[in-house]
Amino acid sequence: MIRRSTWVVFGIFVLVAVLVFFLTKTPNAPFSGSQTPEPTAVPRMIEGWTSEEITKATLIRAIGGTTELIRQGDGQWLNQGVGNVSAGKVEQLLSELLATRILTELPADYSLESLYLANPGQTIILEAETGKKLEIRVGGLTPTGNGYYVKVQDHAPIVVSRYAIEAVFQGFDAALPDTPTPPGITPVVP
Repeated sequence: MIRRSTWVVFGIFVLVAVLVFFLTKTPNAPFSGSQTPEPTAVPRMIEGWTSEEITKATLIRAIGGTTELIRQGDGQWLNQGVGNVSAGKVEQLLSELLATRILTELPADYSLESLYLANPGQTIILEAETGKKLEIRVGGLTPTGNGYYVKVQDHAPIVVSRYAIEAVFQGFDAALPDTPTPPGITPVVP
């Protein structure tokens, strides 16, 4: 025999099920299942720049020197002092840099010394033919190790993906001249 309390709990369950069904099928209901969520736009680290307008990209490392990439009049890229570079490598580098999204924005008065942004280890400078210039200072890693502290121009410090910034650094490292290997010589890959 089924107890009275079991019937009460079953009745409450049926009422809740009917209520949920009604709310999901009503078009103006606050919890309607037919509503499509709106995507939230995540801001990019660099706004208002396109890869086509960038004529010079420089990476200055506190330890390791400077890599300067300059767009030539014919659209080719030159690694200053080294030679011509594959335009595809530079476009990939610029695409990665321009697509980097902000993970977190910090307060504007946050101590730059504690983020290693007062004397950054790396600085990226972008320049356009119009004279427009952008400085991106890359500081230390976040405590979790998944992001870098970054300061773009005079904006508040931000956190961006470690992997995105490291891909940009690798892009600068890969922007070396394409020189054919002479026949009979096997290239050494580190």
